[in-house]
Amino acid sequence: MSLLEAAAAAATMALGSLVQGVAGFGLALVTAPPLTLLDPLLVPGPIMASALLLTGLMAWRDRSEIHFAGIGWVYLGRLPGTALGAFAVAVLPPREMGVLIGVAVLLAVSMVASGWKLRPTRATLAAAGLVSGVMGTASAIGGPPLAMVYLDSGPERLRGTLAGNFLLGTATSLAALALVGRFGGAELLATGLLVPGVVAGYLLSNRALRLLGRERIREAVLALSTAGGLAVIAKSLL
Repeated sequence: MSLLEAAAAAATMALGSLVQGVAGFGLALVTAPPLTLLDPLLVPGPIMASALLLTGLMAWRDRSEIHFAGIGWVYLGRLPGTALGAFAVAVLPPREMGVLIGVAVLLAVSMVASGWKLRPTRATLAAAGLVSGVMGTASAIGGPPLAMVYLDSGPERLRGTLAGNFLLGTATSLAALALVGRFGGAELLATGLLVPGVVAGYLLSNRALRLLGRERIREAVLALSTAGGLAVIAKSLL
């Protein structure tokens, strides 16, 4: 990867981290399509590994709003979902993985844009964890299923709870990817290129929380993600 490409990857992560720092999710929605186009090695492992730092910072910032009671039920569903996602990554060639990532982005966008909201019961939390595990492990995009469950809980509860879930779930997904040979030394080095962007985006999000409305960020996530998902599918099929 050239210096210019590395800078572009870090800038992409800064934008994604800014969005997630404000809205509670959206990092992979924003970053997975362009980073897949830039270098497929960056998706999904390096995105998830660098996102661990962001979710840790967010969990600490919004720790008083974390819904700890729901994390266990989400994780219960996340485990089988993670296994299914890791299997897809292990058996699908890059072309099919590109299509899968693009479709996952568009599916996630439609889920968020639909306005469909669920109450955080044990059943819905476990189901959201299952879908999040599949999507998160296969494409690094695991936030929208969980966001739908907590959309009515307020922005602080949404950000804090999703960050707590992402910490545990992302670590599990990374372990699964390592077991199937899709997160090793090369992916770890690639992660280092993304970390500066994560730090910059998080710091900017602290300021943006005082300046921007959540609805404006939400609209930007959906627009950018739709364009990016279509671009990844087009590149994979051509």
